[in-house]
Amino acid sequence: MITISVLREEDKKNVDGFIKENDENVEKTNNCVMLVAKDKDEIIGLGVMMITFPHATIEKIIVKEEGDMGQLDYGIGKAMLNYIDRRGIKDVYASYSGDSTFLNLLQRLKFVNKEENILYLSLENYFTSNCCSKK
Repeated sequence: MITISVLREEDKKNVDGFIKENDENVEKTNNCVMLVAKDKDEIIGLGVMMITFPHATIEKIIVKEEGDMGQLDYGIGKAMLNYIDRRGIKDVYASYSGDSTFLNLLQRLKFVNKEENILYLSLENYFTSNCCSKK
């Protein structure tokens, strides 16, 4: 079973290894929050966000490339948005630089263009509105 939870102290060393294995760079500051996706004890995904009231920023979502991860990136993204929303933050931003996979994921999560390479999402009614309604 796959679980997604806030980074725990006992997972920090394994997360550092996961980041290195995936050739990623993560800026760890006091405002940085990570959500970890695990299958049993194996880290298979990571979501990195910055919480700076009154808004949050989705920094990156990393998933293990081996095997079929299906919609894991989307699940991590939704979990991140839920984490942000539960803290009363409604304005979420994300930036991208040529990574079409990340851009497509953000658009599936309903982010919209704010300005060049910056996307925005309002969480106002995000989890309570009917996502499948026809306009």
